[in-house]
Amino acid sequence: MEFYGYGGDFNDNPNDGHFIMDGLCFSDHTPTPGLTEYKKAIEPVQVLEGSTHEKILIINRYDFATLDHLKCEWSIVGDQFTVAKKEISIPKGVKPGTTAALFIPGVKLDDLPSESYLDVSFTLRYATTWAKAGHEVAFGQVPIKMGVPLANLKLTGSQYCPKVTRIDPNILEVAGTSKKWQFDIAHGFLSSWQIGSRTPTFQKRLSMDFYRAVTDNERLNDGGDWRGQFMQMAVPHLQSFETSVDTDTNVVTITALHRIAPPVLEWSVDTVTTYIISDFGIKIHVKGNPRGLRLPRTFARIGLTLTLNEAYTKCEWFGRGPGECYIDSKFSQRFGNWSMPVSDLFTKYEYVQEAGNRTDVRWVSFSDEDGKGAIKMSFGDQKGCSFMASHYTTDEIDATEHPYDLARWNRKEAIVRLDWAHQGLGTGSCGPKVLPKYELPVKPFEYELFME
Repeated sequence: MEFYGYGGDFNDNPNDGHFIMDGLCFSDHTPTPGLTEYKKAIEPVQVLEGSTHEKILIINRYDFATLDHLKCEWSIVGDQFTVAKKEISIPKGVKPGTTAALFIPGVKLDDLPSESYLDVSFTLRYATTWAKAGHEVAFGQVPIKMGVPLANLKLTGSQYCPKVTRIDPNILEVAGTSKKWQFDIAHGFLSSWQIGSRTPTFQKRLSMDFYRAVTDNERLNDGGDWRGQFMQMAVPHLQSFETSVDTDTNVVTITALHRIAPPVLEWSVDTVTTYIISDFGIKIHVKGNPRGLRLPRTFARIGLTLTLNEAYTKCEWFGRGPGECYIDSKFSQRFGNWSMPVSDLFTKYEYVQEAGNRTDVRWVSFSDEDGKGAIKMSFGDQKGCSFMASHYTTDEIDATEHPYDLARWNRKEAIVRLDWAHQGLGTGSCGPKVLPKYELPVKPFEYELFME
């Protein structure tokens, strides 16, 4: 059983709580995400700007050694495909601080079916006293084919127009040939997604959100501001709900206006959420306008939160991974196709806090263990989009200190965040706050998402 003790757990007073329990390794000596990011920051070979799919520019960051002890392999990773690794020679005698070029043969952009990256990996050619042969010391990725805009994803063109039925005063059902969607009219959100005869995917209605659990670094900085402004208590209040059917394009459009606000103070965010529904899926378009007095200076995030039933245990995505990453701590994570159980996505820091985000994500899907019943959410080529999935709500994470205490919630369903934008983490407890370029200022916004 995991056990982590902090100051105060043993009737020891005065104490410093868990202060300085934030090394680069966890107590069991496994690396933290911070150590993984640090390794990337000090890697001895770096791929430079100006690199292309034909010519990779590198610099030797060693102080004394050449690169002769390293092996270089390149491959192509793309949305739902990969090209096998191939070795390429590194020029002999590349001295410390100097640059060199690696020439990549035979990559034809027209042959690549989707968004693609040239991945270059540098590993030890021979075993050393500190690592085995094949240990990766550095890598770089060069974008060579851009992603697909969300507008290009297939929404119209179906020969079948979904049927709209009022189930009861508070439920509106939209039924396609193989899917059914239900909307909570009283609250104005999608509340159920059913595929065939399977149990409905959603456990609770989808909702708009601007808060996440705070990190240890944020408790006295941005997190204090967010909580002081009661961002964690902001909830949507429905203003209007309208439905229209276009039989020419076989599309159903639902528009919901909300005022999202905390129970006190005079700030709010007015949102217009448009659901464009066809037999292929749903495009969700959200437009928001913050207003009122004493607005928070920043948002923690801008996105949607939903709850998937306990059958959805498998997660797949294309974007940065496999480990957690945020906008200001992401370069140690590669673009690629990743798959992981939902239960493994959350990082159990020794003091429970926000964790497990994946950023620069193009799409994410959830299914059962056998890959059946998949529901896929696509961001297209929008920049900085991310997701987080765990078995804990934001309130539960904020209320928990020791990792073993998370078990008390005993939650089977998956809590999923789908974020268009996310504030960085910074190092505010013993270092600088989030740099201005990684902040998420409170201002009008407009985003889209496609669910199929």
